[in-house]
Amino acid sequence: MEIVVVTDLRKLRDSSAVYSSFWRSLAKPFGNASASTLPNPVGSGRVSIRTYLDLINFKANHRKILIANRGDTYVGFVSSANPHDGSSAHRNAAIRFPSRKIIAALKTAA
Repeated sequence: MEIVVVTDLRKLRDSSAVYSSFWRSLAKPFGNASASTLPNPVGSGRVSIRTYLDLINFKANHRKILIANRGDTYVGFVSSANPHDGSSAHRNAAIRFPSRKIIAALKTAA
């Protein structure tokens, strides 16, 4: 059985406190309208300058949580490992935890 949990990135801490304070006070309040000022960095067409400013303020969740069982015994891992080539040169870390902590791990993943 597979369960995929998607994290609401808006709840995460800002990735850059200095830039995020600029973004939140000077750019975000004005919203983002359609424009054709700059090339779209992730697709076809063109986008506004505020789209680029919003992109700089990105947030990401790189945690991977794996819960496995063997009979009635469970074990969990929280890892930063990225299995694709683009991240293969980066350091990765993981923590293994016993079955009694699995419910807490599932609650933090959502």
